[in-house]
Amino acid sequence: MTTPTEREIENCGEGDCRNGLLIKELQAEIERLREIAGQGLQIEHRLRKELLTAIAAERERCALWMLQHSYATGPGDTIEDLLIELEGQIKENERKRCARFVEENFKGARSIAAAIRGDKDE
Repeated sequence: MTTPTEREIENCGEGDCRNGLLIKELQAEIERLREIAGQGLQIEHRLRKELLTAIAAERERCALWMLQHSYATGPGDTIEDLLIELEGQIKENERKRCARFVEENFKGARSIAAAIRGDKDE
């Protein structure tokens, strides 16, 4: 089966032009699909931009909360980085509070408090 030329497609009249009509329909469908694909790419780019904007806003919200509660943000390039930094600082604060409680409530427990804080000297 030979593929008709564009001239044969254009000159397709009332005679035998089944192949010509089929090709025209296929070309129209290909063009329609290209248009849909182009729209899909535009939607994808727009959604990606909106998603990145939303992620950046949440990262800023997280960093602001940390700063308002006296936590350092560290390099904090991502929300995960901020949460890792926050987790370490919370653990450190808990150790300090626990050590302070032991020192204040138990006589002679300085070495225990130092161990809780992670002091190397005592």
